[in-house]
Amino acid sequence: RGGSRVPVHTTSPHFPCGHAPARARAQRVPTFARTGVRMSVSSLTLGALLLLLQQPWQTAHGARVQVMVTSEWDNLNLRLYLRKSFESCAPRLPAEHSVEHHFFMGSPEGAQAEVAAAQEAQTFHDIVPLGGPDRDTSASGFAGEQGIFKVLQEPVARAVRILRGMAWLLKERADFEYVVQLQDTSFVQLPRLLAQLDAHAHPLLALGRLSADTPLTYGAGAGDEGPCETCELDPVHERVCIDRTRSVPGGMEFRGCIVAALRCCPGAAAGGRSCSVEELKECVSTAQSTAYPAAVYFGTTVAPRWPHGAAWALGRGVAGFLGENALDLKIRGMPDILMGFWLAGMEDVHFVDLPAELFAAPPVGAAGAGAAAGAGAGAAVSAAAAAAVEDAFAGGDG
Repeated sequence: RGGSRVPVHTTSPHFPCGHAPARARAQRVPTFARTGVRMSVSSLTLGALLLLLQQPWQTAHGARVQVMVTSEWDNLNLRLYLRKSFESCAPRLPAEHSVEHHFFMGSPEGAQAEVAAAQEAQTFHDIVPLGGPDRDTSASGFAGEQGIFKVLQEPVARAVRILRGMAWLLKERADFEYVVQLQDTSFVQLPRLLAQLDAHAHPLLALGRLSADTPLTYGAGAGDEGPCETCELDPVHERVCIDRTRSVPGGMEFRGCIVAALRCCPGAAAGGRSCSVEELKECVSTAQSTAYPAAVYFGTTVAPRWPHGAAWALGRGVAGFLGENALDLKIRGMPDILMGFWLAGMEDVHFVDLPAELFAAPPVGAAGAGAAAGAGAGAAVSAAAAAAVEDAFAGGDG
């Protein structure tokens, strides 16, 4: 059946919570009509569909948890997959908890996308449109080694959705106790995550895969590429870097400058090319410019610890702080780094580092087909999209 692609302890290679329910392994059934929208329910019976759409999943007394999924409109297949994964987890959720999920969205782009968005919202009743950009205009986003240094001219789409989503929850779900945030490209073992919430219950909880203090200076994470402490430096490199870091502080410290110089001009002794002093100055200036925007925007050389954006959970006190201050917090940097700065403004945050095995990657078919299916005009709940997600669950080529 294609082998396991999900690095979690499950009995199924495609369902984060174990075996797919029998109804989800049944043969594909014909399309059905609901609110004027035709979609393939694929492996879902009507009873399963009602279970999928019913919110909250559990109604017994206990922790009240809101699952916030930040998504882009093109990622329809990923949302369909998440809905099915939530369904597979529902029977295993602790009875004392109440868990509800929503997909928090930006503004759809174009008339056809608006029609598709309305169809999906009417079908599943778990879409929360928050306005703002659907995606960032920067082609590369925050990917790559230099992503942590990037500062956009406009608000970052996911940062806006997180903060507006917190404000929405404060208003529309005012009794929540915890918020679990997921990106639509990540999946988490919800029962095990709820167990972690039980074990670390705290109103100021910040639970996730934490990253230690992150340098916001060029070359600070170069590792073995940088100069050793006892090695003799190229005197030209040393002189240029001393002058540079003294005259233009911010974005690059002395060690990072040496890293830049070695990358551009390793020198004849190392079997590389030599540079003139002017070439070397231009080289280190270009390197410094990559990190300089972050140094100016955040006003520091180190970002506070932050939870990786794939998934994290916040207690009511922390989530409330973000929602109440949504209009005033920084929103132009890398969203994960921004989280660190948002949390740094609070006293006594209870940080808890999550084990990596709680997280899962989506099946290749679900992720790969998502953009293609979602990009189709008016394809918000198309039979083709639903069939592609079912193929991923069935262990087909996806």
